[in-house]
Amino acid sequence: MRFVLAIVAFVVAAVMIVAGIAQRTVFAPPSHIEAATSVSGDPRYLVIDGSVLNAHPGQQTLNVTGAPDQAKQVVAYGRTADMKAWLEDQKYVAVGYKKTTGALTTKTVTPKPAKGSDDKGDAGGAAGGTATPAPTPATTATPSAGASSSGTGTAAQAAGPNPAGSDLWLEEFDGEAAQVTRMNIPDDVSVIVASD
Repeated sequence: MRFVLAIVAFVVAAVMIVAGIAQRTVFAPPSHIEAATSVSGDPRYLVIDGSVLNAHPGQQTLNVTGAPDQAKQVVAYGRTADMKAWLEDQKYVAVGYKKTTGALTTKTVTPKPAKGSDDKGDAGGAAGGTATPAPTPATTATPSAGASSSGTGTAAQAAGPNPAGSDLWLEEFDGEAAQVTRMNIPDDVSVIVASD
């Protein structure tokens, strides 16, 4: 009887060894998963939601290419709510993930027109109307003082603020360090990519 139990134990052990090797070789998931996307146009900001990077388990590696000047490239991550507030009045491209196809999607997000300025002008009466135009020429005069044409001033205004050095970001990568970035971020954290 002992001999029969020993043979059964040996067969079970052999099956378990073969199953363990198969799990690490034939049935193993891919060591890494790649998803790539390209953005058309010339967006100043690109936002990748944390749920996109967490679509598959493991550490995320972000490769960023295509910046006109890689020295001015910035990759940072911070809370999604902070990032949306920071980009509230800016046009940006949001990157999403389709689980059914496993592909990345891009969507251009444009800011909503500010209603607060119209409400303040109506509530302030004539005095509020006089105060509102005064900052507008000052803002327009500043870019045109450094540039010879009004088109350059408009381009400078369209460029938006630089995210480098903002205290909203949990971590920031600049220049060459922004080209390949490794991170582990939760779903409620987003990544911003910016370049001049």
